[in-house]
Formats: sequence, structure tokens, C-alpha cells
Amino acid sequence: MDKAQTIRASEAPIVVECGLAATPPTCEVDTSGTDASLGRAVHDSIQGWIDGGRKGEPEAQPYANAHGADPAMVLELALAAPTALAQIREDLAAAQAEVKIDGGGVRGRIDVLGISGKGKVPHAISIIDWKTGRDPQAGTKVMQRLAYASAAEAVYGMPAQGYIYAAEAWLAAEELIESRFDLDTIKGFRRRLADRLAYPTAHPGEHCRYCRRLHQCAPRDAYLRSAAAALVEVGDAMPTAEALAAVWDQSRALKQAIEKYEKAVDLAIEPTGALELPDGRRIEHMVVTRDHIDARKAWPVLTKAGLGADDINRALTVSKTKLLGMVSARAARGRKVAEKTNLVTALDIAGAISRTASRRKRVS
Repeated sequence: MDKAQTIRASEAPIVVECGLAATPPTCEVDTSGTDASLGRAVHDSIQGWIDGGRKGEPEAQPYANAHGADPAMVLELALAAPTALAQIREDLAAAQAEVKIDGGGVRGRIDVLGISGKGKVPHAISIIDWKTGRDPQAGTKVMQRLAYASAAEAVYGMPAQGYIYAAEAWLAAEELIESRFDLDTIKGFRRRLADRLAYPTAHPGEHCRYCRRLHQCAPRDAYLRSAAAALVEVGDAMPTAEALAAVWDQSRALKQAIEKYEKAVDLAIEPTGALELPDGRRIEHMVVTRDHIDARKAWPVLTKAGLGADDINRALTVSKTKLLGMVSARAARGRKVAEKTNLVTALDIAGAISRTASRRKRVS
């Protein structure tokens, strides 16, 4: 695979499904929003913490300011990073943050790369990819982890332990999704990638959601039209399991397309503040403000207003993720998981935790 055929690691989950996705669009459209800004701020915060020797806890404010993100959300997610690293049973003593890499048909930037052992052959290679989304089951990307492993093997060689460790650390959910890729698995990924690049045919599906060609892909548009037709045909009749499966996939594709085009509308509104429609209507942005109350400063004001502790308690919420992150950041190395467990147990015994259950659909 020559230099011209390399792809970005983040594109691997799409390109191994649809070779056409590797072809750059004629016009790039940036549809990133607040989630992307939050993600960049969190990554920079964690990088600063790692570059500083992993002392104390990550700092949020300057990185939130730099990217226009909510400092509280940046802090909540960044505080989960020390906990995630403490759970990993691989050698990360010399780990570095934001390492550029190019090899094995893949180029990109690895969030955390740890290489242990001296000499021509490393003893171990560990890769961690920070994820700032909320749903690990829906968002996990094994092909992206494989892409990073492919690049690392091409640059550093297969480590003596016989595998490359690659993990996704989902900071909001405090979940770690781990893989250990041997050389045969990496070579299989390269063959599949090379085949997709050699025969770049379109293969629309759920993976289209993050494709940068989405706004100009004719096969994708045809796929969506067929999805709409399938939904109409189902009507009131009870469809077969096969029909339900097809409509499920296509309806999710329609929802994702709508979300994508809503972002395109936002871009069109931005220059003038309004988008004129052919029928004379206008789409305009509305400014919605939210007040955030500091609990410590508000407490004496609320008690003076006659509210009791029970009244105030009903108005306040405590973030379990943030609490556990703070406890973990302050705990000694090797005690982080135990301290978090102790806190949750103590809160449970005190009756401080209430639980609710809900149902949602998941394809497994």
C-alpha cells in the first residue's frame, strides 16, 4: 500500500465498509458542533495532564476557554482519565499523549501511546483512544483501534509479547473497551483495507453517518429513497422479521441523515442569521440562555428565603461520574478503584442513591 493510499485512522470504520468513502469530496463541509469542541477541549486537557507527568488532576478551564466548551463538562470528562488509566493492566509508565503516526496504510494521531522495552523490538505497545460520547455500545469502533495498531506495528514492529493492546476509554460512561491484536489480525485488516481501496464501490449503511462525502453521495441518496419507500410499504400490516430488520437499519439511516442536514441548515443560517425558504418562510436562530446556580453560594440565600434542607435537596442534583472522578484523582496509585467502590458502597448504605430503570433498543 503506497503513501497515496493511506487513510486517516478515524476513517477506517467507514472505509472498510465502503471503499468510496476514501475518495475526498469535491467540496468539504464542516458540520462539527458543540460536541466536537467539547471533545477537543477534553483531549487537550488530558494531554496537558499527561505531559505534566500525570501529577494531580487534569485542568479544565484554559482548555474549555480555548475551544468555547463548558468548563464543568470538560472537567467531568477529563477527571475520568486517571481512573481509566489505573484500570489498564499494561505498562504505561512511559506513555506519551497525542503521538503522530503514519504506517500500515494508516495515518493519524494516537491519544495515548505507550512503548516499553529497549532495543529493536519493543516489549509491549499500548494504545488508548479517548471517547467523549455517551454511548459506548453504539459508538465503539474496533476498526479504528485496529487501524492504530496497524500503524504502530508498521512503525515499531510487533512487540515481544505477541500483541498490541488498544483500548477505547469512554470517559462519560467510565467504560473501557479493550482489544489485543496479534499480527495475523493486523495483516487481515490491511488486506481488507487494500481491497476496499483497490475497488472503491459504494456500500451505503449506518457507517455513512460520519462519512465526509455524505452531502454529495448519490448512492446514499438512492439508499435513503428506498428506505422511505420501505417504510411506506410496511403500513399497518405486521411485517416479517427480515422486513423489520431492513426497515430498522434504514430508519436509523434516515434519522442520521436528518441530523446531518440539520447541521447543514445551521451553516446556511450562520452568515445572515436567517435562511429564506422558497415559500416565503424563514428559518432563524433563536438565542436560548440557561442560568447555572452555584450550590455553595446559593445555600445561605435559599435558607434565608425559608427553604429547608429537604426543599433544597429536591432542587439539587449530584453527578455520580464527577464525584467518582474526584475521588479517583485524589486516591493513591493502586487504590483508585477501591476508593471509588468504597464511596459508592457508603452512599448506598446511607440511602443516598436512588435507581431508576428504563428500556431502550439495542442491536447486538
